[in-house]
Amino acid sequence: MDTGRISPLHLLALVESMGEFRTGIRGALVPKVRPLVTIEQFFKGSGGQASLWYNLWREPEYVDEMEFWKGLRNKDTVWDVLISLTQLEYFNIPFDADTWVHSDHVVIITSSSPEEVLSWFPEYTAPEFIMDEWAEEGFVSAKVFVPRGMKPLLFWYD
Repeated sequence: MDTGRISPLHLLALVESMGEFRTGIRGALVPKVRPLVTIEQFFKGSGGQASLWYNLWREPEYVDEMEFWKGLRNKDTVWDVLISLTQLEYFNIPFDADTWVHSDHVVIITSSSPEEVLSWFPEYTAPEFIMDEWAEEGFVSAKVFVPRGMKPLLFWYD
């Protein structure tokens, strides 16, 4: 996992991918349509701050989060694992890279059932299953291509 300093270049690229913002809770910037980014785009350059597991009541032991998501993506029944960018807090201009983008949703495009996918998670890291179809545009994430025989499974970390 990346444990260095935040890369302003990578953070700015993610912020640009978020497009137009609206103001969210406590002044956070929330994209009108939440973009989906790759595992590498979300974690690379984060200085160790990127995580979907930051709200877990117990930290998983011996699990590199980025490697875990890449391992899911490599399963035969998985087309892709994408991270939905949810918000950005404390973003200042001139550019000040002291925080990372926030995400609490992941989309796993797969032919597996939600129950099977949840069985792949280590103890204490399983998200909540939300839905297995695209919601109203931007509600959870932007839409991407889904191969025939597969569906987007949307999961949420509270």
